[in-house]
Amino acid sequence: PQTVSPANRNTIGKDIRIEAQGVDQIIRDLVRLENELLRRRIIPKQNTNELSHQNFFGGDQLSLQEMHIALQVLQTFINFSKRKNLSPQDIQQSQIEVRGTFLGGLCFQRPICDDKILYRLPDGTCNNLIHTGQGKSVSTFSRLLPPDYADGINEPRRARDGSELPNARLVSLSIAQESQPQSSQYSLMLMQFGQFVDHDLSRTALTRTHDNNKISCCDENLIRDPRFLHPACFIIPVPSQDQFLLSKSQTCINFVRSAPAVNPKCRFGPREQLNQLSSYLDGNNIYGASETESKRLRLFQGGKLRFTMMNERPFLPLKESMNSSNFNCHVPKNTNMRCFETGDIRGNEVVDLIVLHTIWLREHNRIASILERMHPTWIDESLYQEAKRIVLAEFQHIIYNEFLPLILGGKTLDHFKLHLVPGFSEAYNPVVDTSILNEFTTAAYRLHSLIQGTLFLMSPDNKALGHLLLRDGFSNPAVLYQHGVYEMRIAGLTGQPIDRFDNFFSQDITNHLFQIPGKQFGLDLVALNIQRGRDHGIQGYVHYREVCGLSRIRSFEDLRSVLSNPAVADVLSKLYRRIEDVDLFIAGTSEKPLPGAIVGPTFACIIGEQFRRIKEGDRFWYENGNLDTSFRLNQLVEIKKTSLARILCDNSDIKMMQLFALLMPSASNPKVDCNRLPQVDLNQWLNY
Repeated sequence: PQTVSPANRNTIGKDIRIEAQGVDQIIRDLVRLENELLRRRIIPKQNTNELSHQNFFGGDQLSLQEMHIALQVLQTFINFSKRKNLSPQDIQQSQIEVRGTFLGGLCFQRPICDDKILYRLPDGTCNNLIHTGQGKSVSTFSRLLPPDYADGINEPRRARDGSELPNARLVSLSIAQESQPQSSQYSLMLMQFGQFVDHDLSRTALTRTHDNNKISCCDENLIRDPRFLHPACFIIPVPSQDQFLLSKSQTCINFVRSAPAVNPKCRFGPREQLNQLSSYLDGNNIYGASETESKRLRLFQGGKLRFTMMNERPFLPLKESMNSSNFNCHVPKNTNMRCFETGDIRGNEVVDLIVLHTIWLREHNRIASILERMHPTWIDESLYQEAKRIVLAEFQHIIYNEFLPLILGGKTLDHFKLHLVPGFSEAYNPVVDTSILNEFTTAAYRLHSLIQGTLFLMSPDNKALGHLLLRDGFSNPAVLYQHGVYEMRIAGLTGQPIDRFDNFFSQDITNHLFQIPGKQFGLDLVALNIQRGRDHGIQGYVHYREVCGLSRIRSFEDLRSVLSNPAVADVLSKLYRRIEDVDLFIAGTSEKPLPGAIVGPTFACIIGEQFRRIKEGDRFWYENGNLDTSFRLNQLVEIKKTSLARILCDNSDIKMMQLFALLMPSASNPKVDCNRLPQVDLNQWLNY
């Protein structure tokens, strides 16, 4: 194979121009296909799982624009690589700059920043004053390891011998069993808070058509005439062993590939994926990830966020219209109920997510009100920005002080220097790339084994008053309209245990994910996770153990020694031809947890590395000292008094709460009167 030499830049530029001209025709053909699909109404239908699933990924005009640019660059490189007969190794080592070709105008333009800016911008730009676009929303995921695509560039990962990997639904059916023991130590709030954190960090863009329509891959017309199958389709056929879905006359699970993204350095190379959120812990899910979203959520009065009064209490603002195919809302028809408006399109995904969104909305407005009383001359903008700054500091502190120690354990915290220390931190390093790792968002941080299918409505003294099924609450927050249910779910989240982190998953997410009211089946989250990893070219599990410095796994027998249930290795050996083929998500989920941790060593490594980058690369990090954006030391001392328990108390009618809300109540973690919990003294902002 011929390698690409930098000395041949003129020749390369000419070749790229020729290949790009061919791409224009490919894109015209794609547009023609998409128009024909629309004409034939081969699109996701209302009240279907496929539409519901795609809606959760969102997709604004900026994401669509980035996708089409990336498609042009990617297809040009595919044609170029075929013409030059490049090997996968050549492709990985390619250093051809897009900027050096006539396509250079498509590259991301570096934002111009004011280095005296004191507050975060909604989209994350200008956080890093050297690389001003780093970590911004609508940018490319980074990677721990290069992608492993079947053709080296674009096609989803296959087995090492070139054969198909085992059917993702079959892997789920074989490994992801329903029966599982609960944890007696951790509360369900740990899982729900983890999802809330995730919705601040990443939202992968799905491929859309040129006119921003969603894509159908399992339409019965496509079975009759596969010529019209969109190239972004990567369906999961329902295997013959799947008695559940086959009994519902389902033969195909819809799966649309993630949208392509331009290489972060704007070089030609393998397919990358697009993150629609900023990669900082900056409350995208609370405040929005763009200036437009931010303004939509603001009240522009007293520094507050918009809200709706229900049952004499402030809740999230209601969506203005329910007549949209771009978001999911399954509240009962012929009622005055509507879904809620949040900073993230997934806010209504489950009832408990709305509970947490409401908690943080109330916390922002609570702080804004106090600041307004202390500083009656401050304008709305000052009150909003300062309240947001304090809320995000509380949020960051809870993540690193309460959440990560339980997920990762003390040893991993030490390794990645994630332990909090008294006073200011000197860890800020503008060279650190905070971009979200593809392996983090696609596998390691998908802690779905913790999910419970039955959610209890509980009294303050931990007695069950009723229950909800997770499958009945997807995109349906109607239950929160009932007086007292908000507090009952806070009590349930903090008084009900999680499921253990292992290869056991609730059927509410393996057979009933995003189930539409009136239907008896949904999607399979485990199968979707596996398929998404292959779509993104995530390398096999064993390679991540190596990059993390863990013991090498050379055989399925070796694998037995690192899994919670050694029998899982035997099942995997029957599904996968070689140990190198085993998907990261399914093996990582099945690992033995580290001492004092939820996850095993491979996921702990990836999660720890991600949160190290987030902390060290954030100029606005709450612990940073000696910067114009820093808190005063006396203010930082107050912020470090915050706890999730106190925030739950301050923003609900709950009167008693255990000291550590992410742990179950116990003799060592007793419930106490909310007034006994430490509280941030905002008087330290009085002369500010």
